[in-house]
Amino acid sequence: CFIGLLSDDYGKKCLILAVEGVKNCLKWGQDFNLNDGNGRNKFVVNFKKNEGIDLLMNLHEHLNEKIRMESKLILQEYFRINPELEN
Repeated sequence: CFIGLLSDDYGKKCLILAVEGVKNCLKWGQDFNLNDGNGRNKFVVNFKKNEGIDLLMNLHEHLNEKIRMESKLILQEYFRINPELEN
């Protein structure tokens, strides 16, 4: 549900909350072992299916430092992507 909010359409504060919400969901999936049938974090799988990685990659270049850093952290920690190397 946070994926739809990962754009500047709703303003900086909403975007910060959405990024933090995504991070929390991915962390909960990991912490509480909420896996799909193949042992993968089901929130990570769902996020990938809904093009969340592309949205985070776009946020990596956001003007707001908090948004940039949080999106980078999520990409590195949950998807093993270094945005600086991908561009």
